[in-house]
Amino acid sequence: MSITVKLMGEADVRALIAQIVPTTSRSMANAIGMSTFYIENDAKEFAPKDTVNLASRIGHELITTEKSIVMRIGVDSAVKYAFYVERGTRPHIAPVGDWGIRHGFDTEVMWVSGRAQPFLSPALEKNRRKTANLIKLACTAGWDSVLRKS
Repeated sequence: MSITVKLMGEADVRALIAQIVPTTSRSMANAIGMSTFYIENDAKEFAPKDTVNLASRIGHELITTEKSIVMRIGVDSAVKYAFYVERGTRPHIAPVGDWGIRHGFDTEVMWVSGRAQPFLSPALEKNRRKTANLIKLACTAGWDSVLRKS
């Protein structure tokens, strides 16, 4: 059994770091991309199903630049009520027009409890640990692949 110690100069260390960053960035982008799918799918599952409109408008976007990787998961801007569903409102009477009559209400208004029906925050919370582990594995894999080459 033997142990090998390799001493490197400052230039060598800088060269290694220059290799590690792009490799790790690619691994991180893949890990974060996988995480967005997990969170998006759970958000669609947790979304209220009064209509399929809210769940069908949940999507994600992954923006990668040289300095950052941004994951956005949210609801299409066409669904203006998504925030109120997630966070809730005060109890109120809502005009519903013909929808109320078609659904058995005697009038064209209905009482809305305003209670929150969170779907995005529980999806994020459910996948928080999985996302952290994927990112940790991506960083480790990036470092390992470069260090094995040197």
